[in-house]
Amino acid sequence: MKKSIAISDELYEMASCIAKKRNCSADSQIEYWIKIGKCIDDNPDLPVQFIDEVLKSKNYNGKDAKPFKFRGEK
Repeated sequence: MKKSIAISDELYEMASCIAKKRNCSADSQIEYWIKIGKCIDDNPDLPVQFIDEVLKSKNYNGKDAKPFKFRGEK
């Protein structure tokens, strides 16, 4: 269920700017920031970069992935 919240114009503009670069909506960018913030609160010992990569990997569809080939494998 979607809910409306009030945020500052400045925060919305920042989200819009970054969202354009990442090809997503300002709403989804703000949701992503909230998820990162919650993960940081829940896991203060984990580096932010690690949390960011975990969240991104959860949304990865694998379309660019290639099977791993061991040395000597054809």
